Amino acid sequence: MSSAFFLLALSSTASADTLLQAKFKKGETQKQKMTQTQNMTMIFARQPPVKTEQLHTMNMEVICDDVTDTGIATLRHRLPRMQMTMQVPPPLSKKLEYDSDGPAPTDPILQQIDKMVRPMVGVDFSMKCNRQGHISDLAIPPKALDGLKASPAVALGGNFFSESGMKQMGEQGGIGLPEKPVKSGDK
Repeated sequence: MSSAFFLLALSSTASADTLLQAKFKKGETQKQKMTQTQNMTMIFARQPPVKTEQLHTMNMEVICDDVTDTGIATLRHRLPRMQMTMQVPPPLSKKLEYDSDGPAPTDPILQQIDKMVRPMVGVDFSMKCNRQGHISDLAIPPKALDGLKASPAVALGGNFFSESGMKQMGEQGGIGLPEKPVKSGDK
């Protein structure tokens, strides 16, 4: 969740060993924008392929509330806005557009997406992150979990949209930096 928050210490001497570490500063806020394009083709027996396209844009903020002497940061991760465009395949054959900054949608598909997304918008997720980028102690606000529980996507996503699934995704989603110094050519 906070992988783009890192500023890495890099040595100017390529041959010297360098310890890569996350550098956190109390009070710092990093704004991020993630855009993801997804193209999917479904093939059914004796039917032409069904294609769908999605574009997701998420604005995110990572706020550093504190840093211990050992470099463990207390972070808040916030999603101020989410947008999505989806081309729905036949038989519906329509383009859907969602923006969490917009009014509540009237389309039934977008209403289900809104039930899941809107409760997460503007809510702070808290976590700890060490110098190697390992995330721990991820706390998901009850309001965000209520939105997930209210969505039928939870049934389709299995454990992915549960509290434990979200925590696992967040804690495994950070960039794990090597614990030993690296030099040019290391893998």
